[in-house]
Amino acid sequence: MRIPRTPILIEDVFDDVEPVRALFVRHSPYELLQGRRQVMSSALEQAAIVGAPITDALRARSLSNASTSLDLNPVFRGYWVLGEPKVEGVDWILEHPKLHAAARALHGAQIVRPNEIYAHLVCPEPRVATGPHVDIPNFRGMGRRDYPTWLLVNMRRSGLFDRWHVPVATAVMWFYEGEGGEYEYWAVGPDRPAHRTAPPYTNKAVVGENDTMFHQGQPPRCKEPKPELGLSSTLRTDDGSVWTIMDGNRKTRQYDRAEIRFALSWSAEVFVDDGAAETADHHRDDLDLGTVVTTFLADLGERGVEVGPPDDPLHGEDWVAAVANTYRIAVSG
Repeated sequence: MRIPRTPILIEDVFDDVEPVRALFVRHSPYELLQGRRQVMSSALEQAAIVGAPITDALRARSLSNASTSLDLNPVFRGYWVLGEPKVEGVDWILEHPKLHAAARALHGAQIVRPNEIYAHLVCPEPRVATGPHVDIPNFRGMGRRDYPTWLLVNMRRSGLFDRWHVPVATAVMWFYEGEGGEYEYWAVGPDRPAHRTAPPYTNKAVVGENDTMFHQGQPPRCKEPKPELGLSSTLRTDDGSVWTIMDGNRKTRQYDRAEIRFALSWSAEVFVDDGAAETADHHRDDLDLGTVVTTFLADLGERGVEVGPPDDPLHGEDWVAAVANTYRIAVSG
């Protein structure tokens, strides 16, 4: 079991948080996180990501194209940077010196290349937590924008593809003053107790190796039932004071700004030196899907796991179940 690098805490990320709050408003609406097929396409893949066992009962629920089997939660996301800026006015966050310094320190790296910022908005609900998980890793030749989350996460857990792994530093920053909303992270491994942020949460950051370190965000507290959600649900605002969940043209729930936990995730690829960066840039040692399948099959065979070459190595249910159950790592502490 791999122990993540010790995360770095930043108490005051920005000198003034109001420009950040204004960006959340300007770039509304936000889509339901689970509405992105690239993240997960079924309850089976959802379990494979968080490390839950894939049982016969779960597989029965997860029929072909059974996105309705997902347990939908009011968590919304919008990408501000995805390789390149997708919206205006965020370059200053992408190049923020405190975030760059923390990323270098986390990995002892010379080169930091920020390539992703997404806004993460969590609405109140009675659910206890989102579930401990790790972020989507990157491998040379197999990026997290091109391959399904469940596959990349289990490639990382297996340890079979470390040679191709591209280290990433992720800063999670949040803006919330209400009840709940805690950020928990397993800094010394999933079998030990979690660390938990303490309120107030606004303008703090945890910079960690989030494709290895389990973490989760607690939703804001409420006693009301979960809002009605569909895969196409969105969260939007006109003035920043009132936020509305929409399902098509239908309003399903409204919230005051103070009820929502706003967060940003900033990620950067890091390279220990110029040589490591050049290997990635010039594709000198890239990984491919065929090699992944062959490597998994060989290791599964040595472990006595009976599974044949998959017809669909990206979403085939027998393949997902065999890989995820074999390399499963879940939080126990």
